[in-house]
Amino acid sequence: MVSELETTKTIKLPSLDISKPLHLSSLSSLSEACKEWGFFQITNHGISKELYNKIYSYSNDLFTLPMETKLKLGPSSFLKTYTPHFIASPFFESLRVSGPDFASSSQASIDVLLSSSTQMIEFSEILQEYGRKMTEISKGILKLILMSLGEDFSTKYYDSEFKNCHGYLRINNYSPPKNLEELKEAEGLGMHTDMSCITIVYQDEVGGLQVKSKDGKWMDILPCEGTLVVNIGDMFQAWSNDKFRSSEHRVVLKKEVNRFSLAFFWCFENDKTVHAPDEVVGKENLRMYKQFVCVDYLRFRENNEKGICSRQFNLHLMNFTTTRTRTWAVVSEKGKGDCAKEDHDSLISSAAYSIEETQPDVDIKHLQVAELPERDFTGTPYVPVYVMLPLDTINMECEIVDPDGLSNQLKILKSAKVDGIMVDCWWGIVESHIPQQYNWSGYKRLFNIVRDLDLKLQVVMSFHECGGNVGDDVHIPLPHWVTEIGNGNPDIYFTDKEGRRNHECLTWGIDKERVLRGRTAVEVYLDYMRSFRVEFDEFFEDGTISEIEIGLGPCGELRYASYPANHGWKYPGIGEFQCYDKYLMKSLRKAAEKRGHSFWGKGPENTGSYNSMPHETGFFRDGGEYNGYYGRFFLGWYSQILIDHGDRVLGLANLAFEGTPIATKTASHAAELTAGFYNQCNRDGYAPIASMLKKHGATLNFTCVELRTLDHHEDFPEALADPEGLVWQVLNSAWDVSIPVASENALPCFVKECYNKILENAKPSNNPDGRHLSAFTYLRLGQTLMETDNFLEFQRFVQRMHGKSISI
Repeated sequence: MVSELETTKTIKLPSLDISKPLHLSSLSSLSEACKEWGFFQITNHGISKELYNKIYSYSNDLFTLPMETKLKLGPSSFLKTYTPHFIASPFFESLRVSGPDFASSSQASIDVLLSSSTQMIEFSEILQEYGRKMTEISKGILKLILMSLGEDFSTKYYDSEFKNCHGYLRINNYSPPKNLEELKEAEGLGMHTDMSCITIVYQDEVGGLQVKSKDGKWMDILPCEGTLVVNIGDMFQAWSNDKFRSSEHRVVLKKEVNRFSLAFFWCFENDKTVHAPDEVVGKENLRMYKQFVCVDYLRFRENNEKGICSRQFNLHLMNFTTTRTRTWAVVSEKGKGDCAKEDHDSLISSAAYSIEETQPDVDIKHLQVAELPERDFTGTPYVPVYVMLPLDTINMECEIVDPDGLSNQLKILKSAKVDGIMVDCWWGIVESHIPQQYNWSGYKRLFNIVRDLDLKLQVVMSFHECGGNVGDDVHIPLPHWVTEIGNGNPDIYFTDKEGRRNHECLTWGIDKERVLRGRTAVEVYLDYMRSFRVEFDEFFEDGTISEIEIGLGPCGELRYASYPANHGWKYPGIGEFQCYDKYLMKSLRKAAEKRGHSFWGKGPENTGSYNSMPHETGFFRDGGEYNGYYGRFFLGWYSQILIDHGDRVLGLANLAFEGTPIATKTASHAAELTAGFYNQCNRDGYAPIASMLKKHGATLNFTCVELRTLDHHEDFPEALADPEGLVWQVLNSAWDVSIPVASENALPCFVKECYNKILENAKPSNNPDGRHLSAFTYLRLGQTLMETDNFLEFQRFVQRMHGKSISI
């Protein structure tokens, strides 16, 4: 749905008849339009309706081909001329044709898609004719724009500044969502500006093009037969020293029919130095930009996302003489050659970056990091890469929310050579209303889609609630019949010392207590897993399901619910112990009596609150009670409960899934002690867990492999966090007992530096035994990953994880 749904007005742009010489009044109108809107229209351009109809007919034949066929030109192909759905928008796809030889460029793509040589030749000839005409029109329009900018500017500057420009064409197809009538309108292509000098657009009668006014209102540009829309691009705005405006624009779908458009981008050459001439700047005006080379700006937008990198680029691009803030939206596809062969049309709205044109404090550390040579992973061991599906893939009625959209996204992932996908099978969905009545229907349909694409499945038995944690954008509660029991007996949940219940998962205190309609918690988990194994037997037999991950606690991780956001916890607070339900307190008292100190059968004191720092508490501070006799007893009992729970559930999982690899997940924690990891300087808290996993032949799935210690020290120096050291400890604890280790990212990851850190942990260069991760799961599939730059970077990461040389 459009994020800024509002009643839009229609803008009446000046329309120039380019078949005749322009009068001074027309030039004045053109200048005003370029300053105010950055948009105008042209008529009598010499391109017939018949030519557009032919392009539409052939293009429609291409866009209606199966997705598998079109992806032969997709982001992971050699040509990379096709942009599939979900890269820029779920409703947008396009084919790029590069100049100046539009025939050869189009024929290379068409040859991959169509078998008829007659079709290939005719369509290529038509596109060559269109590209030739648009090239001449672009040259003429640019001269008119220069004339409107200043007297004799066309004569003075066209040959010296613009004669080497080149163009390329995008053939665009917009498919509205099926529920458009309910939505009223949908964003076909998000807000962006173009990286070209100028862009010329043909839109069919469906319309939908909108421009954003200076006061932030969206204005419709209605289609008019025989008229083309022209807009100023970022490069001309920079060259004109902001005299002419590169405006934000978008496409909104309001009709339940496909929309067709042709966008022709007229661009500087790759090595062009963009620098406004003194006469264009004017004697009394400030120079808004330092000179920069076109390709540098393109590479910057290709390789970097925001923040650190934008400040680096500012050092040599921006003048810092003004306090304005302006947003550039730039996306370009990888490749060599002229600017015109790059993708300047800024397809992705969320790739817009704000660049403060004021002098920043330069972060030398990041400049140095960016210059470090990359390790070559060619020939290194093959590490499979899986992608986690969105949390809302299956709704509460156990139906796939958007099967067609998901299928298209999975096809794109397949084209990037990912090995498979991971998906949560939510207890709260499948066994929602009545005990032992399971609804697997949506998952059955999903698994068939995955199998048809020859992808593998990692399936998570998710016995926890979804919602309230980092990355959770949906709410999936525990089964309704369980919460009804909890209303009468809240001690089935983890509880802190203030008596607050955490409804995210069940306390391990009821693992062996028959409080769930005559069953213990572990019996409930076993029945669920057995039902899954029977229901999906065919997917086990044919190898589609490659691994089952067993959820053992909050977020599916083997840990206590010690730092819940819904109780006010914020990083880097130490969290709170979660042992105050009556069942765990009974266990603690029993352990204390067995030890001979019954007075130890209570929770520790002086432990602070969720957001305390260790030094603020009597228990956790240096020399505190944690290291005394009682403290060591309590922490030993607390961590043993965690290990016993994992031992029980994984033992039953092996019974249910005999012959299929199983895994469980743990994570880095702000406070290991409250999470159940008795990990002190004289005690390895992860070794007992690794030994327990070895007993069951389970893989350890560990998060946070992308995090850097230095970043954490800068952001939270008081936390003394060491994620790199923790990863090293966990990897070695597992490898020391020869169990496989898989991993996933803890936070969103889209940039090269993040992927490089994952790769270094996945394949340590100095491991004498050649150890490496058994698999990596990327969190998670979504619109941001599918953006052009992000997806290209992800593809490179997959190739390097597979030990292949980078080919894109």
